[in-house]
Amino acid sequence: MMHVAAALMLAVGAALPAHAATLPTSSTPVFFWSGAEYLKGKQSVSGLLAAADVETYARDIFQSASEERLLHPEYVSTENPEVFVSFTFHKVPHNFMAEFAGSFHKGYTFLKDVVTNAPSSLVLTQVSLERKYSSFASMFSVHLAPKAQMIEETVEGSDGCERVVREIGKKKIFNNKRTDLVSVMFTENDQQANEECMKRIISIVSEGTKEKYVCMLSAEAVQPIQVAFPSVSQHTNSAHRSHNRIHTQAVTSSDTIAGTGLIEYITPVIFIGILFALMLLYFFYVGVVAMFSIVVPMRFEKNPFKIGKIY
Repeated sequence: MMHVAAALMLAVGAALPAHAATLPTSSTPVFFWSGAEYLKGKQSVSGLLAAADVETYARDIFQSASEERLLHPEYVSTENPEVFVSFTFHKVPHNFMAEFAGSFHKGYTFLKDVVTNAPSSLVLTQVSLERKYSSFASMFSVHLAPKAQMIEETVEGSDGCERVVREIGKKKIFNNKRTDLVSVMFTENDQQANEECMKRIISIVSEGTKEKYVCMLSAEAVQPIQVAFPSVSQHTNSAHRSHNRIHTQAVTSSDTIAGTGLIEYITPVIFIGILFALMLLYFFYVGVVAMFSIVVPMRFEKNPFKIGKIY
């Protein structure tokens, strides 16, 4: 991910004469891992994918179908887990997910350990978030079986994690012969607190389902980065210009983040309903205008109509 960001920065730096530019790094890795072998081996998918592609992988996990009906039979097993746990971060810096996964250092990280030691796992290295029409939880919920349970909570500090644990205890999501969904969104980028909360939830789900679960980790939105180009005087020699470096800093303004605004709250179903309502209003308007355009004579002739043949 860092190599892609660096290549983008260098490309923009060579093309733009301006002193600053904003790069939309709206992409994130997505990690799947399971307690049992609900995924086929330990695999990874490289290349840029769309957020809708993540939904197709989750659809195969939720739905019990033969390999012929699966969209990704080479990655997903035909057996269904009892619980699907979705961990997402609301808004993170461009390098947060890579650091959280341990890509920038060789030390121990929770995510690297849990994905490596899982019986099966799947990593989508780069998923674009620019055209994501809703949250991952909303995208996954449409594939739930009838009467399946769904727990959707936002974690802000330790109190939020306690609320998730209580909801899991209240709802009967274990041993109900359906794949239930537990969606947890972290709003604070506190790596240690988030790891402790994830460990606690995974431990409860693993014990309750006897390791019949699948987890996913991703980000809902990624902050773009701003590239600043140092100003160079005309009298500066080429040797001095070669030492200039490109400095990047995270843009904290929410106005430049892709995915925010009205489009975040409009789903395809709502959009089709709006179009249908506008069409009905148009037909009603045309009908009213047509009724007002009807013109009748002010008075009628008194001569009776002659019916029949006139000889």
